[in-house]
Amino acid sequence: GALLNIALIPVLLKLVGPEGFGLLGAFYSMQALLMLFDFVLSAALQRQLARNNNSEKSISVAQQQSELASYFSTVEITTVGVGAFFFTCFFFGADYLTVNWFVENKMPLPAVSLSIRWMAAAAAFQFLGNLYNTSMLALRLHSANNLISMALWTIRFIVVVIASQLFSTPIIGALAAWALVNASGAIVVRAIIGSHLPRLIYADKFRINILRDAWRFGFQVATVAGIITAFNQVDKIFASRALSLSDFG
Repeated sequence: GALLNIALIPVLLKLVGPEGFGLLGAFYSMQALLMLFDFVLSAALQRQLARNNNSEKSISVAQQQSELASYFSTVEITTVGVGAFFFTCFFFGADYLTVNWFVENKMPLPAVSLSIRWMAAAAAFQFLGNLYNTSMLALRLHSANNLISMALWTIRFIVVVIASQLFSTPIIGALAAWALVNASGAIVVRAIIGSHLPRLIYADKFRINILRDAWRFGFQVATVAGIITAFNQVDKIFASRALSLSDFG
């Protein structure tokens, strides 16, 4: 996956051009900032896995799985809510960002605005997909998770390259393909997770005490990683405002 990601960079630069690549730079920063929430929620899920592994023998496997299912469902609902809020803000704020943030570029304004919307969709689905990857590991489905991740990176590489050639504005095709692959991957992995967890009654699908516990623990653990990520992206965010898209790319 990492190798394909590196290989995709020069290919995309050639396909989408400097301005399109500048939008991709903004997309990567967008994903990184959204990862701040992922650090918190993933850390909490990993701790729950450790708890299940070290549970007393008096607790049945069914009880452990039920508790993990409640934890997963609560964190999933929270993640969907955060992702939906993030997407909504950027979807309706795309025109404002186009006019007031990404300045001095030759790309048509409607194309920039549409690209921002596809960026938001791709980042939101990636955010959800990261949670599902952590959940796969929590269920000890390491081999399946690795296989799916490799398949998704390969498919994303191929589809993004093809889609960028089918649109008059290549960056729109690339980002749309990225979003659709991320969404498809999230659906597939979610189906696998659902087949390994017991069904829950409505009351157990979202438990505020679990969310409070997850946030408290995850925030403490992920603080350092979050600060480092935020500092690494601050300069890029301001650069995207100060520079033209081609210079930023």
